[in-house]
Amino acid sequence: MTADTHIPQKDDLWFLPLGGCGVFGANLNLYGHDGWWIMADAGTAFNEDRHLGIDMMVPDIDFIEARKDKLAAIVITHAHEDHIGALPYIWPRLRCPIFATPFAAEVIRRKCSEFDDCKDIVIKPLPTQSPITIQGFKVTAIPVAHSIVEPRALHIETSAGNVMHTGDWNMDPDPVIGHQTSKDNFGNLGKIRAVIGDSTNAPIAGRSGTESAVEPALDEIFAGAKGKIALTMFSSNIGRIEAIAKAAKKVNRHVCLIGMSLSNMVKSARACGYLNDCPAFLNAHEAKEIAGKKLVYIIAGSQGEARASLTRISKGEHHLVTLGQGDLVCYSARSIPGNEKKINEVMNSLTSRGVEILTSDEAPIHVSGHCYADDIKEFLSWVKPEILMAVHGELIHQEAHAQLALDVGVKHGMVPHNGQLWALRNDGAHLLDEVEHGYQYIEDARLLYPDHAAITERKKLGFNGALFITVQNRDVLITALGLVDDEDEDDGLMMKDLRNNLKDMIGVHKGNESQLAEKLRTSARRYIDKEIGYKPITIIHMAD
Repeated sequence: MTADTHIPQKDDLWFLPLGGCGVFGANLNLYGHDGWWIMADAGTAFNEDRHLGIDMMVPDIDFIEARKDKLAAIVITHAHEDHIGALPYIWPRLRCPIFATPFAAEVIRRKCSEFDDCKDIVIKPLPTQSPITIQGFKVTAIPVAHSIVEPRALHIETSAGNVMHTGDWNMDPDPVIGHQTSKDNFGNLGKIRAVIGDSTNAPIAGRSGTESAVEPALDEIFAGAKGKIALTMFSSNIGRIEAIAKAAKKVNRHVCLIGMSLSNMVKSARACGYLNDCPAFLNAHEAKEIAGKKLVYIIAGSQGEARASLTRISKGEHHLVTLGQGDLVCYSARSIPGNEKKINEVMNSLTSRGVEILTSDEAPIHVSGHCYADDIKEFLSWVKPEILMAVHGELIHQEAHAQLALDVGVKHGMVPHNGQLWALRNDGAHLLDEVEHGYQYIEDARLLYPDHAAITERKKLGFNGALFITVQNRDVLITALGLVDDEDEDDGLMMKDLRNNLKDMIGVHKGNESQLAEKLRTSARRYIDKEIGYKPITIIHMAD
């Protein structure tokens, strides 16, 4: 048995991203020191059509699972899916304590309650501004502004140096709920070896806006609407939900929640003392009895997800909610890169039904939860790190973030990739190794590796179709999927010719049955490849 070379020593401060670099979502970062590891966040990401039938993916955790006895904890910055969504799938493989704020803990418990092997999940309190010691790490959660309640940056102190893991944040000067990102909290932390920072909006000049600007915009929109009003948004934006509720009350409309994710987020928020000033929200059954001009729907599915409520409504497939002529749908969310096509498909379906579409390009109905370029520069001037490790974004966003750091005098602006193990030292960030990494894909309640037969064969089926050939005595029955049109005369002649060729082969074959089956399989594939240029998955069934 070979010795593990990936054991951080007392003088080491290591950083290892396994997700969140080069892609939006699936954030999972590891810190190593004095023999131990801690994990910051464990999220999901949209699959972006990489594999048929797969909507979401999570980071491959084989590296840290092999060292789980040295994983001291998972520390959660906030309750967005791209930071907690992987927990039900990976926690049973790690079984270490999770530290989270009350709201994040409530969301995680509700999410994990649906998974039998997460029933005993261990979640411990993550206090604000009060350090906790986890093996050789001292971790202090510092409040920041973001598009969810209780977002936290993590000040991680070790005997080998200190880092600031920002999580997601912006510089909202007037948050609807929660705290500002304040110089008072970040300007007096002492020497910071590295900032591991949110790159999402780094290429965008200027400053992020304020969530408080959304409610006045909603007031104006609601006052002029005649039919049903629907807003789609990220389910976790509790401040936005509160603003919608207040705007609806001013025009005597009831608010109805459509989508399980929205319902669960609101339940979690109320359990933690949020939304206390909002009346009870209706469900779809209750809203059915109320005139459309008296309703405001909040609907999950702003990213065009295939099974989301808004997608089904746009196709007329929701059994309780319909939207049509004279109704208004407001997109109170940004599109995550890669989802634009799916979002446009939903918008087109709604438009075909006579629904008016309003986006944040036409009205200030959405404010990004992520920092813009000037916000980042100001933050770095407070913290004064020696190193900036740009994470949370695609490569173009990471590169922009690293350049911003160099522009304001940070000595080292770095662009890490998933799987790269970095030593954060006094003289900069040093690449030590590249470890096993990648993604696994969520299919219902199971995780599949990229080379899983279900995924590879599904891809082949999608590109090349399939032939199912049954041989009984000397007769041949062929079923073709994704290759021919049964109503097309030329296709019919082609399949008849293939059948006759196979029957002729059976008639002259002298070997055993398995040899015949393989000969038929390869011949059928070659025939289809020659005729139409595809090499289908071909399965031979030798019937008794």
